Amino acid sequence: MEKETLEEVAERYAKGKSSATVFQKAHTEDFISGAQWQAERNYDDAQLYSEIENLIITWNIDGTLTAGALTRQIIEHIKKK
Repeated sequence: MEKETLEEVAERYAKGKSSATVFQKAHTEDFISGAQWQAERNYDDAQLYSEIENLIITWNIDGTLTAGALTRQIIEHIKKK
């Protein structure tokens, strides 16, 4: 099965939403913008997961912080995002 490009999928989506060219163009642009936003968000989520995992590993190895201190570090880290 041949993979479609983002633009091809967006155009196919837009044609199903409207028959007017001007609206198809707007739907295509909106579809692409939404896909790009979602890709950035997925990257941010994966990066945040990795950073929290590193905090937990460091906490586990260090052994001097309480679970509450770790929780506060994680919350502070999330707030920065």
